[in-house]
Amino acid sequence: MDLSKIFGWLLLFLGLAIIGAGLFSSYQIFTGRLTMPELFKPTEKVISQATALGETAGNEPMAQINQLLGEKLRLELESMVPASYFAKILNLISWSTFALILIVGGAQISGLGIKLIKE
Repeated sequence: MDLSKIFGWLLLFLGLAIIGAGLFSSYQIFTGRLTMPELFKPTEKVISQATALGETAGNEPMAQINQLLGEKLRLELESMVPASYFAKILNLISWSTFALILIVGGAQISGLGIKLIKE
């Protein structure tokens, strides 16, 4: 066997291993057996009760009402869609993008190996 054919087979199996590892990791993440890497972490926003109720000195009544309504709206939205939901979605999107890069890269490496084998 020629050295280029041996190198071609190595590249072919390396590319297939990269694709397989990416798919297997994605399967484990999406089935919940493995935790996904956290690139985005939810932040807890702490608002003091005095600020939330608009009890600062010198505020006009309309400003207090607007501030109170804004806080109530924020609390209602957080009860429907938790803040951690958006971080999880962003983490899944980032992992899917990384898995796609692994699959495309593995395919390119395997393609180079196939070209070397055919020569």
